[in-house]
Amino acid sequence: MFALMLAAYLPPPGLHYFGRIEYAGPGLVCGAAFSIQLDAGERAELIKRSFIDAETTFSIREGQFSIRETQYETAGGTIVRKFEHGALWRKRDSGRYVWHYRDNAPGSTDVYGPSIGARIERSPLSRVEFGSPKNGSVKGLKCLDGSGFDPKIS
Repeated sequence: MFALMLAAYLPPPGLHYFGRIEYAGPGLVCGAAFSIQLDAGERAELIKRSFIDAETTFSIREGQFSIRETQYETAGGTIVRKFEHGALWRKRDSGRYVWHYRDNAPGSTDVYGPSIGARIERSPLSRVEFGSPKNGSVKGLKCLDGSGFDPKIS
């Protein structure tokens, strides 16, 4: 029964979904459950590894970090900040801290990297707005389109 339910949510076996999109500041980069304002000279790169797994790597003045959005939920941790539709969690993993945002949607949004791995919230993490962008914008600012490729092939 579980296999039938799982098959209903997975794409056809021949469908591949991947892509790479680059963003250059200034402007707003948006994911499914986050956004971050890039300043001039700052960059981000989105890599879609599958239809349920995307990772965006940021190079900003405060350092480098990545945000991974996946349909698999990161379990455990301690709630450190609550939002209208979700919460930011902190979890110790292999001697570093990993931050993840969870809301009512399945999965989680994980934030990690050299400039984020401390116990306290550092400046790069404070720049991330958690929550789903509405109609391609956040607080009246339009999300950047980016450049690159995002093919869906079968």
